[in-house]
Amino acid sequence: DWSSDVCSSDLAGLRVQVKEALRELGTGFVTHPRNQALRAALRDGTVTPAQFQSGLLTVLYRLLFLFVAEARGQLHPSDATATVRDRYANNYGLTRLRTVGRRHVGDSRHADLWLGFDLVCTLLGDTDGSQAPRRAVLGLPALGGLFARNPFPGVDGLVHLANAHFATAIHHLSVVHIKEGRGKGRTTLRRVNYADLDVEELGGIYEGLLELVPEVVAEEGAASFRFAGDTAGGDRKQSGSYYT
Repeated sequence: DWSSDVCSSDLAGLRVQVKEALRELGTGFVTHPRNQALRAALRDGTVTPAQFQSGLLTVLYRLLFLFVAEARGQLHPSDATATVRDRYANNYGLTRLRTVGRRHVGDSRHADLWLGFDLVCTLLGDTDGSQAPRRAVLGLPALGGLFARNPFPGVDGLVHLANAHFATAIHHLSVVHIKEGRGKGRTTLRRVNYADLDVEELGGIYEGLLELVPEVVAEEGAASFRFAGDTAGGDRKQSGSYYT
């Protein structure tokens, strides 16, 4: 069943969904047949599991940033025309994917959803103006910051992600499962209303993700990604890893 939008009291459920999305992204990246360079970098230590996890968090928070910005109508500059806004929304917007993404969860052959998202990130990360003509087509600003860095430094070229994994991650970030009553009651799906989530709530989710310990197997034909479990709270304090 679908119910009303998720509220702050359901954030525990959203944390679970965000963790599942992160696992889906990690699995998709390490297993894609065209990501040989990524697997080689993981095998030889050029990219450590912790660095890979950091890259996944960058991708994840790019998604969350765009969910919030789109939901609040704040992604485009105030002078952006309706034409370019519609062009973005109908072809690249994540809000659209939250609605139609489920039809792609079985598509392991194509990666066009990820490529479209990667293009948007490239345009938003344009700090030198080299992408200005392409940004103008979609009416996007040059934000830099979160979008300016390479999520996986040490890996040359584009990383790939099949539609099946990307669409599943989008779905995990779109809904929470709310149990009705005690025991094995019916589960209600609630759509996440990102327009109402504030910075503190998103920061709390992020801090929880910092406690996850990634385990990566990067062998060709036997690649996998999972979490070993949470680290001790003291480890996170010692590392100074907190959301800002």
